[in-house]
Amino acid sequence: MMLHGADRVRQGKTPTDLEQLLLNALGTVVSDPEARLWGQTYRQLVEAQGRLTTIPEVVTSRSVDRGYAMADLRQDMRHVVAGAMACPNVQIVDPFAVAAGQPEDPAFIAAMRDTGFAVTAYSVPPQPAPAAATVDEDGGGQAQAAPGEAGGEQELSAPVAFRVKLELESFYVQRAVGDAGGGKDEIYWTAATSTGKDGTGAGTYFSQKFGSVEKDETYRFDAGKKVLFEGSSKGFLGTSIQVWEAHQSDDRWWNELKKALNTAVDLIDDAMTIVDGFMGMVPMWASIAFEISKMFLYIIDVFRNCDDLSCDRTIGLNQQDLAVLSHLGNTDWHFNGDGHHILKVKYTGDGVPFPQGTVECAVRTDGAWGVPVPLGWKSITPPAIASYNGTLAWRNRAGGSPSRSAATRATSLPPWQPLTASCTTPSPAPTKHCGDAPSTAVPGARQ
Repeated sequence: MMLHGADRVRQGKTPTDLEQLLLNALGTVVSDPEARLWGQTYRQLVEAQGRLTTIPEVVTSRSVDRGYAMADLRQDMRHVVAGAMACPNVQIVDPFAVAAGQPEDPAFIAAMRDTGFAVTAYSVPPQPAPAAATVDEDGGGQAQAAPGEAGGEQELSAPVAFRVKLELESFYVQRAVGDAGGGKDEIYWTAATSTGKDGTGAGTYFSQKFGSVEKDETYRFDAGKKVLFEGSSKGFLGTSIQVWEAHQSDDRWWNELKKALNTAVDLIDDAMTIVDGFMGMVPMWASIAFEISKMFLYIIDVFRNCDDLSCDRTIGLNQQDLAVLSHLGNTDWHFNGDGHHILKVKYTGDGVPFPQGTVECAVRTDGAWGVPVPLGWKSITPPAIASYNGTLAWRNRAGGSPSRSAATRATSLPPWQPLTASCTTPSPAPTKHCGDAPSTAVPGARQ
């Protein structure tokens, strides 16, 4: 799309809204004459080959007179998504697997080595179908509030900004890059991260250089080079992280690399703008990120005679994913390219807020509970038992007239009482546990 737009501008055409968006990002790296030259090269390749493997056919099949606009992208998104999802280096991860501490998929890790880049996004837990049942106490059930009523799905509050902070702890070398001239690797890391137009955080990252890097060794980031990203988010974060082998870099290379990373920040922002946020639209975001990754690699390829890019990963995290990461504390991301490096990332930002009453679900695997995963709807009743500051508390839900709805009874429950009796875990333990986030009667409590 970017190259198609560059060629159209070269031939005196007015770029579409989407083409202009991408050309603005490209303009931070190359001059206008260079961009036009890129467009001319693209056109020559299309005319010679008919189609290009790295560019969707819905773009290469268009003549110079036909621009590619945002409306076209939305119309063609089904084909773009299908193409990206068929690629083994694009993955949609089950958040329950991450919360349970499961490692990344070996097949996905292997696919990175063939392509040199990968895209990761995390699926949203399935939403329940709206129910219209109203059951009184004699029926033994619970009323379902209609949208807009107390406890209804539309009552969930608007996103609240919170501070996100990601730090790089260390990386393990599972396979060294291996310089063509012999000797040991000299490795460094870069990144471009953004929290979208609704956030206040965006920026680039450069690590120190790690000299004499060898297989089966772990290397730690300097204290002043740990912070991958720190900024405000309202629930979204996209990051593109690269691992490099230093080779022949000079001042020109570093200047061009900084420009390319700033372009990546703009492109991540644009991806979020295109899909209007990716909560519930994860495959779309991953597909756009897939195209952005190819754009970034295309830009970097111009300067590949300087340092060698081992692997590039673009990772999208929504509010749910950040909440899981904040509970876990850290996670490992594989970078399997020319070399294979395992990056340990640590979350040190604020706790991730969710609307009061958000239902959380935890999965029990091999006798251990995973991290709670916030689900996408709200409970109409507060928990009957909760812990706060080390004290277990309870409240009696049995009271109330059968003629009142469950939602009404939930707002008139008695106050919390300290629980002094000992508690035992039921046996056998359930395989899945769902509980309500606490009411304001016990701030910060968890069921």
